[in-house]
Amino acid sequence: MRRLNGVLSDKEFAHIQKLQIEYFSKHLQQSVFLYKIDKQKTNPSVSFDEAAAEEIYFEDPVELLCIAELKPKENISYSENQTARYEEFGNLIVHILELTLTSQNINIEYGDYIAYYIKNKFIYFTVSDNDFKNISNEKTFGAFEPAFKSILCVPVEQNEIIPA
Repeated sequence: MRRLNGVLSDKEFAHIQKLQIEYFSKHLQQSVFLYKIDKQKTNPSVSFDEAAAEEIYFEDPVELLCIAELKPKENISYSENQTARYEEFGNLIVHILELTLTSQNINIEYGDYIAYYIKNKFIYFTVSDNDFKNISNEKTFGAFEPAFKSILCVPVEQNEIIPA
């Protein structure tokens, strides 16, 4: 199935994509670093398909231009007198142009790690929804062609994983 050429021609759609890339790179200047899990070196357990933090190996990090949306943090108490509290970063939603992913041959998968620079340090998140089925009216431009993905990332314990 192809895009509806009656809405936008291929040439017009390519021009809009070029404008989007320019906007992301010259005006927004936001980025995240993708740490893909190296599935050749990482050996997860057979039972749970998980690996201990010290057994996870990463491919080289890739910087991705994006719109990063940090949701409000959580401040939770486990006791009525508010003594057993913990604070956690909010979820991170990373909006990335499809063209960026396809031009760099990147496929973000569930479980990959994202680093986002906040207050002079990197905060790590893990991908919990890679927006695999991203065909919806809010994400398509010119009918039938998705313009971007919205990757949902959840915070991890910051000492859980430190990519080398």
